[in-house]
Amino acid sequence: MKIQLEYELKSGEFLQVEVGLGKNNDGLYGSKRAKTVEMNDLCIRDLGYFCLEDFEEIEQRGAFYVSRLKLNVRVYEQNKEVEQFKDGRVKKQSLYKEIDLEVIMNRLQSGEMVELPEVYLGLYKKYGFLFTNLRKNRVRSGS
Repeated sequence: MKIQLEYELKSGEFLQVEVGLGKNNDGLYGSKRAKTVEMNDLCIRDLGYFCLEDFEEIEQRGAFYVSRLKLNVRVYEQNKEVEQFKDGRVKKQSLYKEIDLEVIMNRLQSGEMVELPEVYLGLYKKYGFLFTNLRKNRVRSGS
């Protein structure tokens, strides 16, 4: 059994509750709900809902989202030192260079953040990125 829940934090109201089979894909539910997002909403999604097309839909609606990054997603930036062939044509593979996220994360102290205002996921869609390093030992329940 799987329970899908959408909660409005400001009003304290449940917007959507859906009970389904445990084998149902979270991403499909997330795509369906992305179409209901309103301007200035903030969508906080678990990694199972990670979908670049949904994020684009949310942006187009004037809303915002927070998500962890899937391990297999590559992050790129425009290369300032583009390579050229002898005849002057640009080598397409040199237009972007991959950002080593592990290097960035290893430099960050627990709770520290770094912003990358213009990065590309899959080379074509530009995003603003904010990375933070949340160490497991810093997350506490209760107080």
